[in-house]
Amino acid sequence: MKQLALILFVFLNLVDAGDLSIDLDDGNSLILHEDRTWTMHGGGAGVRSSMTLEMSDGRSVILHSDKSWEYVRNDSGEVLRKRPPIARLSGSGFARKSSSHESVDAARQEAVRRVAKSLRKMLGEADSPPDSLLIPCIDILADESRVARSIASDGSAEVRIQFGASDAQDLLDCIEW
Repeated sequence: MKQLALILFVFLNLVDAGDLSIDLDDGNSLILHEDRTWTMHGGGAGVRSSMTLEMSDGRSVILHSDKSWEYVRNDSGEVLRKRPPIARLSGSGFARKSSSHESVDAARQEAVRRVAKSLRKMLGEADSPPDSLLIPCIDILADESRVARSIASDGSAEVRIQFGASDAQDLLDCIEW
């Protein structure tokens, strides 16, 4: 994840009950809503990937591109585990080899690599776990309930792997990230 450290001047104004208004040094205003979503006011375009903001009171917040946010450090400065919400992960692979068995294996390997690529994109390339952790965990958790296969008459195969929201959290637990 590309982290962008910004020094913010925080003015703790309640916008709605539980919402936090933050005046940024570039003149924009950021509102952290109680439901863990955020809104930028004053012309800010938002973020393309996750971004970390350090507040003057010692807390740090990650703004995610899906308009969600979470604390990295709480009020006492304790570092919290950074886990962006993941709604769904999927990847598909296609292969044509000399046998349908080899085609399925190759298509599955491609699908696993694509799931890893999707997860790295969601987490941000810089903070993503290495493939040496991702690939084995995806492969282990991609059981029959998460994998769809189709084999054509010419021996080619397509494999689709899909993780739901709770499955994606299992994947993050597996890689201990």
